Amino acid sequence: MKKKIAFISAYNTSFVKRDIESLSEHYEINRLDYTGIEKGVMPLLKQFWQILSAVNGSDLAFVWFADLRAFITGFICKIMRKKMLVVVGGYEMANHPEISYGAMIGSFSRWRVKKIFEWSSNVLVVDESLKLEAVSQIKADPQKIITIPTGFDTNLFKPAGEKTEEVLLVASVKVEQTLFVKGIYNYLEVARQMPEVRFSLVGIRGYALELLQNQKPENLEIIGFLQQDELIAKLQKTKVYCQLSLREGLPNALCEAMLCNCIPVGTKVNGIPNAIGNTGFLVKHGDIGQTVDAIKQALKKQTTDEPRQRITELFPKNRRITKLKETIEQL
Repeated sequence: MKKKIAFISAYNTSFVKRDIESLSEHYEINRLDYTGIEKGVMPLLKQFWQILSAVNGSDLAFVWFADLRAFITGFICKIMRKKMLVVVGGYEMANHPEISYGAMIGSFSRWRVKKIFEWSSNVLVVDESLKLEAVSQIKADPQKIITIPTGFDTNLFKPAGEKTEEVLLVASVKVEQTLFVKGIYNYLEVARQMPEVRFSLVGIRGYALELLQNQKPENLEIIGFLQQDELIAKLQKTKVYCQLSLREGLPNALCEAMLCNCIPVGTKVNGIPNAIGNTGFLVKHGDIGQTVDAIKQALKKQTTDEPRQRITELFPKNRRITKLKETIEQL
């Protein structure tokens, strides 16, 4: 009989879906999806009882992100003496009061994350930098934190056809705060200083799109949501991919772009240098001049298979699944 896992997340992202699909091959998954959840006392009480029921009927709780759902799950698991795994993405360890971003800003949210770490049997991080931040920020027990990078489908994301002299950045953004986190305003300024080059920005929607429409230079095209096959086609023809974030865990879009042999240009934060290695260019966050120079060099560089080889070797999909299974079985 398969073991049962209560899988809980407030986001239905591609990496969350990949974990669900992969774990479903080995375990019975009870999925609680709180994407687009309502706020208020009654919705919160409803979530509590849903999580209580799911945990009671499962052998293990698996929670993506150390958020309110993880706090509720951790409390229930402690009372019921059940095991819980929590995956930390990046926001949880962020501390950027200048843009009101990060769970480490407020004393209550910091305490909540600390309790989640204490109640978890293990905490999983996608990059070693997040482990170091957790130990530094909340004095987390390093023995409980396991680094398991995100895994990527090398058969799905692959090179095809000729590259065009184009620069691309992909980020799912709806609010202004995320524009700062993803380095979008810096990207606009870089494009403005390179009017002869074609730039694209994919994934901007809602209020964020309204803010950018009147600010973007003429050589930058803003594209909304793309289906996966459309995104892959875009990556396959683009020569240079930018990841200009203020912070990241292990950025999915960057790794997927590298699998399509885009030449990467990224900031020296968290998991970005780990992903890029020596296959592209690293710049200081906010240094527009340095970023412009790096993109110019990338556009002159010959496209090779090095970016794809690095992601294939370091972050294969099967390796993550193997590590997740090992961790679950040990519990």
